[in-house]
Amino acid sequence: MKEIDKKILEELYLDIYREDYFKIDESNIDNFDWDKFFSSDYMGYKSTFLLEDFQKINDKHPTIEGNEDSYQITLRNGLTFMLYINYNTPDKTKTRVDYNILYADRKGKMNIVDNYKTYFKDLQPNEYMGVILFRDKRERTSMTGEVGYSAQELFVSLREAIQDSFFASDRIKDMRGFMIRITNEEKNTRLPLYTRMVKRYLKNYFPNIFIDDVIEEGITLLIATK
Repeated sequence: MKEIDKKILEELYLDIYREDYFKIDESNIDNFDWDKFFSSDYMGYKSTFLLEDFQKINDKHPTIEGNEDSYQITLRNGLTFMLYINYNTPDKTKTRVDYNILYADRKGKMNIVDNYKTYFKDLQPNEYMGVILFRDKRERTSMTGEVGYSAQELFVSLREAIQDSFFASDRIKDMRGFMIRITNEEKNTRLPLYTRMVKRYLKNYFPNIFIDDVIEEGITLLIATK
């Protein structure tokens, strides 16, 4: 990754921790300045300075559900984690959507049922879904608090992976959408960040967003579709 002057790096870290969404008091969460967060220098060209190393470990690696891209990311502060983007085959995607509808219906979550039916009603035979999740070296999927990543570092890592996996690999044309898995312990912090990221940078591709918080115990799915 980029060589960077120590003074610039120190200033960059002062900036990101001063405006770190993950460190604000939850009682003040509605007043967070998102425009400032996304428009700051660290969300522009300086942002990749936060990454010491960004390696693609697997490219279209076969899985039971389809295939997977995985990335190992090392931050300037030495923290390392893995980011996975799994792609279900079209058949697996349809099976998953049908099952999720039945399960949500059984749980009486008709708003979730309606969302699946609305946004997947014309699912094409070639279309599939992506599933995004993070893991650190101790196999934890919680990426804030105990693990210690800032909101900006998490955002930049996700942005770089999406750019490579969705766009550079040209998967975007057949993607119906994607899901981001969020632990319920971190739902209040990560869900607003991911939702705003999708609306700001991916709305031309995936304009529809809804939440499924019943299909996996302890997990909330942020789902974005065409």
